[in-house]
Amino acid sequence: MSVPKSMDPTKIHKYFKNQLPPKISQLKVKYTDPYFPPNLNSLLSKNEKGEYPLNAVVIPSKSQSNTIVFQNLTASYVHSLLNTQGVTNLTVTGCKATDHIDSGISISGGSGTHVISNNTITAEENNSYGIRIQSGGNGESTISGNTVTATNALVISCGTNTVASGTYNGNVTMMGKNNENAGKLIISSADAGNPTYINGTLTAGNAEMIISGGLFSEQPALAYCAEGLYPVANTDASTNAAYPYTVGAAIALVDGLGYATFEAAVTAANGEKSIKLLANIAEEYTLKAGETLKVEHNGKTLTVKAPAHYTVQTTEADGVTTYTLLGDPCTITFINGYTGETLHTEATRYGDPMPTYVPNPLPTREGYDLDVNNLWTPVPGETVTGSIVYSLNWIEQHTVTFDANGG
Repeated sequence: MSVPKSMDPTKIHKYFKNQLPPKISQLKVKYTDPYFPPNLNSLLSKNEKGEYPLNAVVIPSKSQSNTIVFQNLTASYVHSLLNTQGVTNLTVTGCKATDHIDSGISISGGSGTHVISNNTITAEENNSYGIRIQSGGNGESTISGNTVTATNALVISCGTNTVASGTYNGNVTMMGKNNENAGKLIISSADAGNPTYINGTLTAGNAEMIISGGLFSEQPALAYCAEGLYPVANTDASTNAAYPYTVGAAIALVDGLGYATFEAAVTAANGEKSIKLLANIAEEYTLKAGETLKVEHNGKTLTVKAPAHYTVQTTEADGVTTYTLLGDPCTITFINGYTGETLHTEATRYGDPMPTYVPNPLPTREGYDLDVNNLWTPVPGETVTGSIVYSLNWIEQHTVTFDANGG
């Protein structure tokens, strides 16, 4: 079946609908030429409301269509590329709608198996959609290899739908309510060597979204990840600038992002954020001096050790354990440096800042001056490394006699 290229463009979709018998059992409609030849595009302009007047193809529900294939269809200057209602077993492949298109492919109702593959859709209008599956259908759709750019790249509200590959520039939104017809969306990278790229916000609402693969511009919600998978960083340098997130295995979470090693989670938390454990941590973790570690154990085990001269301290609040270090007790003693008289003592702890002390008034010693540029021996360090005694430094006075006669 084909459309006469000389037909008035305002009657094209009506012509197509009139060619459909009341019930189609095994009809395949294939397009190898552009649906609207270039010389017709200039005749299709927006109406007074600023809307494009036509859908390129409409399959109404009364047609009871079964097994329809749209292949290599090209459309421009239309409201949408394809609008089907109640079709069983629909295939849309190799189609292109990129020039002055409001929206892309809309599938309403229907059942059976749908394949939407290798299409290119660029929808220019605000609040546009690229691929929309809606209105209570219970079909199973496979969506793969498409390149879609629209405000809402994918809009799903019914059926079971699997995104296996392709690039989707725009939001991915589940519109169904929490009931048996709410729909399911599975996002994966099932096509070998052809990942799924999502450049937009993922929203499931009350419906079911399951992510088992793909690369994402925004961090996927933990609730959307398939069992045993978590949002993780995309480490592929060739794609992670545009798509910094993917899903994968993890042993800990920080801000909902998974990490494969506890050390990586510690680095991400930076002592300020809490780490939620997803598995028992087999290796002991040794705190560093000055480090703070916050852990939500989540029923999992972790052993935290202290380095030499420290003891691990813990506090609990809101299910989070905070680990810090407390240094061993130390005493800093300052003496006068010649009789051993104690001038000052100060209790402190290992790793604390070294106390400073200057006697006031400065002591005196006959025949000696204090070395004010190097007051203590040994020279105090910046931090306490143990109990220590500091002595005042004295410089012996010397008398030099000069003979005026040169003698």
